Amino acid sequence: MSPDLRRWVVEQFEPGEAARFWVELDLDESLRFSPGLLVATDRRLLGLANSALSPVSLPWSDVGSVTAKEHGALGSLEVRTTAGQSHAWRYTVGKAVAVHKLIQQIEKLKQGIDDSEEADDTELEPDLPLPAVTKSFARLLRFTKPHVRMLLLGFVLTLLGSFFAVVPMPL
Repeated sequence: MSPDLRRWVVEQFEPGEAARFWVELDLDESLRFSPGLLVATDRRLLGLANSALSPVSLPWSDVGSVTAKEHGALGSLEVRTTAGQSHAWRYTVGKAVAVHKLIQQIEKLKQGIDDSEEADDTELEPDLPLPAVTKSFARLLRFTKPHVRMLLLGFVLTLLGSFFAVVPMPL
């Protein structure tokens, strides 16, 4: 988590409040890359809409439904309150797994289930950034999964072609 977002979270906490799960988002409302954050605490949901001036703070009693939808490489998390208000955050598909885990945690916290002893990844510790080359390669591998068979066939044919190019053929 970036130092600015970490500072914002610490400023928002009430005395005795603890974070249970958090997700760093990467798109704003106009689908431009911009940092944002959702934090599920033991008392409420805190949200910093990426480019919004005012943060969102919803006590668990006010949270109605929470849904996430992905379409292509974009995702949207929508929180509807019991009063009928709607709050939305956008993210890229790389954040989808974390967003769905957040929704599971929100449902547990709304029901009063606190499994913070089991969760070890909820502490607000800085992430260790991956090198840019590793990130790019990992993203490339995700897109190649549907084409693994064709890639393997191409690799095998390349090896065979290289082998026969080097081995002399008897005349």
